[in-house]
Amino acid sequence: MKHVARRWQAVGRLFGALRAGLLAAALLGLASCGGVGDLAGVGSGGSGLAEGTVTGFGSVYIDGERYDDSVAVVTEEGPGGTRAATLKLGQRVRLQSTADKVAESIQVIAELVGPIEQVTADGPTALRLTVLGQTIRVDPVAAGATIAATWIDFADLPCGANCRLEVGQWIQAYGTWTLDAATNAYHLLASRVEVTDPQASVLLSGVVRQVNGGRARLNSGAGREVDLGNLQGAAAPVVDQVFRVWAAPPANAPGVQGAPVVANRSVVEPPASTANASKLVLGGEVSQVSADGVIEIQGRRISVPPELRDMFAPERFVRVEVERGPTGWSLAAPPKVANDDERAQVQIAGNLRVGDLARVQLGDWRLRDTALSPILLPPSCQRLLTERADTQVRVSVQ
Repeated sequence: MKHVARRWQAVGRLFGALRAGLLAAALLGLASCGGVGDLAGVGSGGSGLAEGTVTGFGSVYIDGERYDDSVAVVTEEGPGGTRAATLKLGQRVRLQSTADKVAESIQVIAELVGPIEQVTADGPTALRLTVLGQTIRVDPVAAGATIAATWIDFADLPCGANCRLEVGQWIQAYGTWTLDAATNAYHLLASRVEVTDPQASVLLSGVVRQVNGGRARLNSGAGREVDLGNLQGAAAPVVDQVFRVWAAPPANAPGVQGAPVVANRSVVEPPASTANASKLVLGGEVSQVSADGVIEIQGRRISVPPELRDMFAPERFVRVEVERGPTGWSLAAPPKVANDDERAQVQIAGNLRVGDLARVQLGDWRLRDTALSPILLPPSCQRLLTERADTQVRVSVQ
């Protein structure tokens, strides 16, 4: 995972950004080298469900909230079913934890996998990508506390600091679906985009706008159509909720008006999922705010009391505790809303071999599967260079 580095907002999401190859030591500095091992613990009593974005490691931070992930089982839904996965910055995840925030299971949630069909500029730094007819907003630079920045992973492409997102590249995108009021269509505010090799299947997702017999339309009334004929026995899509399917790559010309995507498999929600939860901690950008005080985050509509409605605005990040009652979701506590004063550096902590410490000053090194730029070793790390090369040490960067 080369040429990837971003800053993030302490309360909520990824907000500032630069490639690792260009990252100055002022942005990422090695804080310390210390003991060995990740934090561990055994929880007791109760459990919690959270959904949001990975914003740091040490163990793992979801929208700024720390969870011990030392015993967590990390999975994702692939075209053939559930498979093991690796946590990376910017991924959207669903986490089940004990009452003392020991993560038991973490599901990584991708939204789109497929080839880039179109790339257009959207302001001085942002891009709009089209993948399977769906629009993805990618911006490596923050815009205050409201517009999230995107972690971009070019994997091992040989282009170095000159890497660009281009038509024909396959990508895997993570983020939050938000409504563009001008077009009445949903687009993905990307928190992470990974360039991948071409695959045998594509992942298509979005907010369901229409269901007509055996077909559904995603993200707009004229959006990409999904043929549901092969999903016999699977849960049917629900209007206004996010729906994800794996399918064979469409053979027709790209674009919204192409032939329907024939779904081969819908992404299955785990038993302890947000679909079945009565309480949930949810982070993400607000998609829309209605006049009667209902907000939408990632296809979930949440009732907000009058005294808190001014805290919400479209495309503004919030982290909310919600509960489900007879009439749907409602706030269980005041929200946490990001602001400019809460900007903070990424913090990543993990184990590193002493033999790899020297590479820290040369660059092209990774901690918790995150590529980092060259950093001057502080005395606490330099003293360890004489230890055996295979000795594991705890390293923290911020």
